[in-house]
Amino acid sequence: MSYTKRVQVLMEPDEFAALERLALQNQASVADLIRQAVQERWLGGTGDRKAAAQQLCAMGLRSLSETISDAEVTATRSQGISGLEGSTPKSGGMP
Repeated sequence: MSYTKRVQVLMEPDEFAALERLALQNQASVADLIRQAVQERWLGGTGDRKAAAQQLCAMGLRSLSETISDAEVTATRSQGISGLEGSTPKSGGMP
């Protein structure tokens, strides 16, 4: 990719040192980390989330239904969600 705009950012020394450590661990530059953060935070990038989801799927983790018995699900449903039934919202909250 060809970059044509330059940005200068002033940072606290400890913040920059932390970014340098992360860059070294990830075999990337500090600029790469900043570009990635901007893409993910403000420009709606989903590349890393998609890769993370694919890695989780590849791990072969058991689904929730395989981990919790039907009896436990039924018992939990009958008790309600943390006793929230009948509670009223605080003032200023959603109705």
